[in-house]
Amino acid sequence: MLRPTNLMQKASEVIEQHPGQLTKSGAAGKVGGKKDWAWKTITALENEGYIESKKGSRGYGLYWSVRPYREADDPLSDRYAPGGNASTRSSPSEGVPVPVPPLGEGNTGNTSSSRSREHLGNTGNTLP
Repeated sequence: MLRPTNLMQKASEVIEQHPGQLTKSGAAGKVGGKKDWAWKTITALENEGYIESKKGSRGYGLYWSVRPYREADDPLSDRYAPGGNASTRSSPSEGVPVPVPPLGEGNTGNTSSSRSREHLGNTGNTLP
């Protein structure tokens, strides 16, 4: 079964940012993409206990985050990082996790290249 983990993370983040403010349709609109996939994604998050809906004043279900969904924490995701969430870092100004692409996807981890490390040879110098 196809598991849209990228959309699941995006939907989770949208609901985390708008607790109790969005209906399923409203959340799907903010997630973007094809509406039917966004709906399926929100349903999957609800079924797996990441989000829940509570009836609002007009009788519509409004969504709340129970716990954040992150691809790096999901063993069924291609971006699973065993041993914890290695793909987020805390923003010093806000303390909110900020996604960081995994190594090999535009993020080398530092500004030096592997070529620079090879050039150092056996000098005993190492790069961070």
